[in-house]
Amino acid sequence: MSFCKNCGIKLDDDAKFCPSCGAPVVGTHQSRGGEKESSPVGYIIIGVVVILSIVGYLYYYQVNKNIDVKIKNKKVLIKMVPEIVYVKGGTFYMGSNDGESDEKPIHKVIMSDFYIGKYEVTFEEYEKFCESTRREKPDDNGWGRGKRPVINVCWYDAVEYCKWLSEETGKKYRLPTEAEWEYASKGGLKSAVYKYSGSNNIDEVAWYDGNSGDKTHPVGTKQPNELGIYDMSGNVWEWCSDWYDEDYYSKSPSTDPKGPSSGEYRVFRGGGWYNSSVNCRSALRGRSLPDYMGDGDGFRCVQEK
Repeated sequence: MSFCKNCGIKLDDDAKFCPSCGAPVVGTHQSRGGEKESSPVGYIIIGVVVILSIVGYLYYYQVNKNIDVKIKNKKVLIKMVPEIVYVKGGTFYMGSNDGESDEKPIHKVIMSDFYIGKYEVTFEEYEKFCESTRREKPDDNGWGRGKRPVINVCWYDAVEYCKWLSEETGKKYRLPTEAEWEYASKGGLKSAVYKYSGSNNIDEVAWYDGNSGDKTHPVGTKQPNELGIYDMSGNVWEWCSDWYDEDYYSKSPSTDPKGPSSGEYRVFRGGGWYNSSVNCRSALRGRSLPDYMGDGDGFRCVQEK
């Protein structure tokens, strides 16, 4: 039962207009079953509320999803960026008069400032590159991955990693020059003139054939050198950017030498887990074809200022 809101007369249940005053019947009214029915306006209001609720939820979800992605990406970025050490430029004597013929003549070199990796690039860091570029991950020989230095990478792989890292971080990374590597290995301006990087006692600073157990070891587990850099003697050989020339020292520039303009081999330095102590000296020069991959070959990066 319902009544006209204008004149108060009793209305039929299906009335659209008041028979007395002609006013339209609006709002809710009693149905024949005694239950209230909602007007079209009511349905519209409910629909609008539902739509706004859905839109609000989707917006909230997307915003929080974007935040989660940014946090996740930041964590990944932090993990993949190598720790670096500042190396103040200065003058040092490159080479050795007590080593191989290609280490002579010992000569004065002037170096500019640069930043170099505190550690050799690890499997953990290198695998981010592989996953991002869909490259095959290098074999670890069953020794383990994580914080161990990456192995079985050629010179080209190391260069591509540096390019990728530069693009991802917005900072310029590359392989060290042979001169930068030796200057950092010898302790830069803090050099104590050690035979190995950080000591005259190789067991203090290097994994080599006398203590490695025929495998690599996690980076940073031996003592650092004077600059706080680890594993520049032993563990794995480290690719440098230079072409190799046996007689380069007799004609190299005195300031920031970058190696010959061409060649057959690329330089690597530092010795590895399978080498004798003689081959882990800071002055020793190694060489290999740039496409060679070995279980004793890795690298570290330089970051330009």
